[in-house]
Amino acid sequence: MASKDAVHGAVVAAKTRGTEGLYVYLQDHRLELPELLTRLTAPALLDATTHGFASGTGDVGLKIEVLSPRVQRELWSAFVRWKTMLPPQELRLLVERFLTVAGSPDRMTEADSVCVHLAQLLLPTEEEHDEEPLDALDAQLGQLVWLPSMQPYRKSTKKIHIAGDDSDDLSQSRKRRRSGDGYSTEDEDPAASSSQARRPKITLSPELEQRATTIAKQMEQVAAPDAVMNQSKVQQVSVQASELLQQVMNAVETTAAENESMFALLCTKLQLPSTSDEVLFHLTTALMEGNWSAQYAQSFLQAALLPRVLAATSVISRVLLQTVLLYAKPSYQTALIDGLIVPVLSTSGISSAQGEALTRILREKGVAAEQLDTLVNQSLSQSTSILANEAVVLVFQSVLNLKPSLSAATIERLITVLNGSVENEAEILKSAKFATLLFTLVSKYGEQCAAHADDLEAVATKLTSVMAKAALRAIQKLKS
Repeated sequence: MASKDAVHGAVVAAKTRGTEGLYVYLQDHRLELPELLTRLTAPALLDATTHGFASGTGDVGLKIEVLSPRVQRELWSAFVRWKTMLPPQELRLLVERFLTVAGSPDRMTEADSVCVHLAQLLLPTEEEHDEEPLDALDAQLGQLVWLPSMQPYRKSTKKIHIAGDDSDDLSQSRKRRRSGDGYSTEDEDPAASSSQARRPKITLSPELEQRATTIAKQMEQVAAPDAVMNQSKVQQVSVQASELLQQVMNAVETTAAENESMFALLCTKLQLPSTSDEVLFHLTTALMEGNWSAQYAQSFLQAALLPRVLAATSVISRVLLQTVLLYAKPSYQTALIDGLIVPVLSTSGISSAQGEALTRILREKGVAAEQLDTLVNQSLSQSTSILANEAVVLVFQSVLNLKPSLSAATIERLITVLNGSVENEAEILKSAKFATLLFTLVSKYGEQCAAHADDLEAVATKLTSVMAKAALRAIQKLKS
């Protein structure tokens, strides 16, 4: 039987020392890792009161979901970064069962979307995936009478809302990449599925497979918290990874579409989110010097940098920020917006760590002024209550502080979302940050806001923070 102490020790390490502390704990307790993962996979009743249910009975989930969101994210982040340290069978059971219960249509509890995203990164590749049944775990879950009928997770095309998955503006390369990873961003009709089934499967050659596996292990070793920083090793493994990826990008014996698919597959095989920030910086720099296309740049961004930003539980490192800022070049602006900023903003439940990361990117002029209207418009299109999260509010505040030129359509959409946020989220009514955003909008874009004064006033009158009165006065001036 799994030991309760295995979970307790991991939780304490996550709470007190974060992801790096978890690494030390996992290293020191390697023999207990199967027990830890097995216990985290065990069925658990999510408390109705804790999760805000109206009824007295909560959802059935997994033991890992009983933990606080912060601890859950620390655990999943550690699992992604040090996947090879973990027992594969127990890890696979945890990942597949978590994604199954998270995607159940009968659940009242919405799984933490950052955790879902990290879990999806741990899905086995086609080469790793076998059809070993999950009978034992299914039997345990089936004994719980309140559990809805569920089948083992088998790469369902059912949507789970993650970081802008349902945005029409995301590039086709992203959709191909995610399909190759074993999950889909869109529902497919039978005809399309049949057509895709007839297409030849994209696989890596044994040589590429072996090289990728070797490099992935080297990158993980360099990234270990207890590893001594060796700049020559960092550069060496970065060069090896860059040469491997460029070999696929520049292949002439295959089509462009096949090259893109193999590039995405290689990014997955290299386990890029598991390496160090220093390796990612040198690798990104080397790939950009090779003059890769914006399509490859976005695919790499989503495979390597997006997971790192989403997994952050504190301020991201200066090195990781500088890596993201490499995308500040005009030719990569669309990749940065579509591949990182919009997905992060539209991921529900992001924390101050993600908000601070995006704010720093904007402060460092990572996005050109003429692109800010596109950024705002695309972000707002994700949800009518996106601004109910203070971390997102701070990012939009940073944008408005720059006073970019915003179109009438963007201003109108922003006001609509402000209204939707106060209608659907009571907590935001007392937020001084939200009221400050409203005040800034009216102060800096008064002429464009004048036609919407009544709608803005309706928002301001519902706010209760100390800044609400200032915002209301500014709006009333528009009407005078």
